[in-house]
Amino acid sequence: MKMLKIILLAALLGAALSARTPAEGNRSAFRDLELTAGQTKLLEAHRKENNRRFQAEKRELQKAHRALLDELDKDNPNTAVLAKRKRTLLDLESARIDALVRSTKDLKQMLTKEQFVKLRKRQEKQFQKDFGRPPHPSGERPPEKK
Repeated sequence: MKMLKIILLAALLGAALSARTPAEGNRSAFRDLELTAGQTKLLEAHRKENNRRFQAEKRELQKAHRALLDELDKDNPNTAVLAKRKRTLLDLESARIDALVRSTKDLKQMLTKEQFVKLRKRQEKQFQKDFGRPPHPSGERPPEKK
């Protein structure tokens, strides 16, 4: 039993030492963008605010989704309650999309066009790695408006 505890402790310690914090991961993501000190400061603040907001939105969406499923699981779901739960989910999702649009606009103001293109390509590559598919169903980026 003691040996098992030592092995688990060693494994946890190794995992902790090898793990990067989210901030370290983001700094490495920005490494080849050749950021100025001002850009780095702006991006760190932007990242912290977006992460905080995203986590709060995620919790609210999960709570609203759970409420919808709870109502659906009832023997006789109330149609009015289902409509309200649906509206709540749609409003939360709309707010999340609005925040994504604002965040992207902010990034475009903080970065040069070349830096933004590099960042977007890296995000797409990471998405492919994480999810095993391109970020867009066709595998192509939608055409940019000129």
